[in-house]
Amino acid sequence: MKIELKGITESFWEVHLSASRSEISFKIEGVTFTDGISADLNMSRADEMYIISGSCGVNAKMDCVRCLEPAKVTLSGNISVLAGQRGAGGMSQLEGEEDLIIIGDNEVLEMDDPIRQALISSIPMKPLCDESCLGLCQHCGVNRNQFHCDCESRRDDPRWEALNDLKSRVAGADEVSG
Repeated sequence: MKIELKGITESFWEVHLSASRSEISFKIEGVTFTDGISADLNMSRADEMYIISGSCGVNAKMDCVRCLEPAKVTLSGNISVLAGQRGAGGMSQLEGEEDLIIIGDNEVLEMDDPIRQALISSIPMKPLCDESCLGLCQHCGVNRNQFHCDCESRRDDPRWEALNDLKSRVAGADEVSG
């Protein structure tokens, strides 16, 4: 997603960028884009520097953390970057800054990386297919949203037998003494 800067004389303007799903030139691990990306940006120019701020968004799918089925998510983030040509006034002081874009000789501002970073920052920590997702059974692995299992009713873990025996003996001793 590029912004052509050649010939722009305004000191403030708005830009709408969009890319269809097939035109998106970057990937985010664990995320499948289902629609195109759109970005609405406000740009201002001060001497040879550009200040870009705005928002971007895309609909996507991720794996649900409970059942591993696809979960629909909307990723939307805010963009705030500075841009300028190498050697421009003030650029030497800013080089090395995280939110700085160096504009090449062709006067095209490449926005893929700032948009990608904004979308990554909006990825949910625990995407869910539904708030009421029951997840996978921890014993047999069946998706409990689709099938019923009786694993809950047979939760006897042989590792706890000795403790259960002790509990029974203590309970029995209490009944005899009480």
